[in-house]
Amino acid sequence: MEKLNLSWKSVLAVCFDGASEMYSRISGVQSRCKGINTKILYVHCFERCLNLVLQDLKNSLMFDFFGTVQLLYNFIEGTRHAILEQISKIVATKLRILKSLSRTRWACRAEAVAALKLFPMSSNIALSQNFEFFIGIELMHPILQMIVKFSKLLQDPKLDILTAMGEVRHLR
Repeated sequence: MEKLNLSWKSVLAVCFDGASEMYSRISGVQSRCKGINTKILYVHCFERCLNLVLQDLKNSLMFDFFGTVQLLYNFIEGTRHAILEQISKIVATKLRILKSLSRTRWACRAEAVAALKLFPMSSNIALSQNFEFFIGIELMHPILQMIVKFSKLLQDPKLDILTAMGEVRHLR
């Protein structure tokens, strides 16, 4: 703040993730900020909250689904990618590339599911696969698209707290 020649008295709130170094009232960054300006409010980062909720969802409900998505990626990228590239050149079509999952970046999950959703599968292949997995693709695709849109909105530097709170309610 000093380097930018800004006054701490004009700061209304500080926003951090849930790390104790940040939010601790005794020795965290929040307490240091309040030491300078007692009126500063601490706001837990909505983006981090969203990520924590999604992590719980992944760990409890969707492990098999996302585990299968990652296994498909590992199998194809590890052993079959070059073969698929050759086939796509022969049939003159664009190769759709599966995406690896990320623990914290849900946009990667959205991209991976979107790639699987768009992947052309014959009815014979679909019938031989796990029905729940295909239902998972159909259910998770729109949900993940909403999450990515919401996540990008939360990263907008012009976003104000009231709009963010309204968007949280809307996403729920």
